[in-house]
Amino acid sequence: MSEIVKADNAGGTHGQPVRTTAVVTYSDPDWRVMFVQDQGSAIYIEMPPNAVVQSGDRVEITGTLSSLANGLDHVKVSALTKNNALPPPLQVTDYAALPAFLSTFVVVEGTVRWTGMQNGRPAVQLFLGEKPMLAYVRQGLISDLPPLGSKVSVAGVAAADVDSNGQLRGTKLFSPSPQCIKILKPGPSDPFALPVKTLAELKQIPAGATWPVSGRAGVWTTPWRDL
Repeated sequence: MSEIVKADNAGGTHGQPVRTTAVVTYSDPDWRVMFVQDQGSAIYIEMPPNAVVQSGDRVEITGTLSSLANGLDHVKVSALTKNNALPPPLQVTDYAALPAFLSTFVVVEGTVRWTGMQNGRPAVQLFLGEKPMLAYVRQGLISDLPPLGSKVSVAGVAAADVDSNGQLRGTKLFSPSPQCIKILKPGPSDPFALPVKTLAELKQIPAGATWPVSGRAGVWTTPWRDL
């Protein structure tokens, strides 16, 4: 795996056939998203339509280095073994540092300020101080997500969050299951006991979040982009 990463970055071996094995850290066949990692080296792969793999599978990957220097072309993936342990996550203490670890299995901490469905997937909005982080959670239900106000750690793959023009605007997390979320400190039993937010601060909170606003409890329904 490390040889593929080095060759892809070098830029002089594009089109070269490659073969490697690695453990799947995250996969979503509907979005055709897959991340694999082996011995500290990790890459993103556009999941082939016929691939049937999931997190924890050790897979064999064949393909050619992309001429665009963005991964592999003509990819074929086949599962070798199932239910392998995921690699130990890399502890990242500052969300701003995540762009340096894209495709890597990491673990971050934060306080849960919202849970719900985002783009058809269960998701958790974390805050570390005033810095937000959205984590998508596979193979889970809304009821599996931690209560609002809880301090948690979430293990998942750091992924680029790009806009409609393909420009990087931040990072997000792809967590393979609710079991990758650990509650470090439970939140209050009454979610309206959370600190009050101003309307300006609510621009960073997804639509549908339940939050007390200026002394009044309500549900935030206006998307931030419309403000």
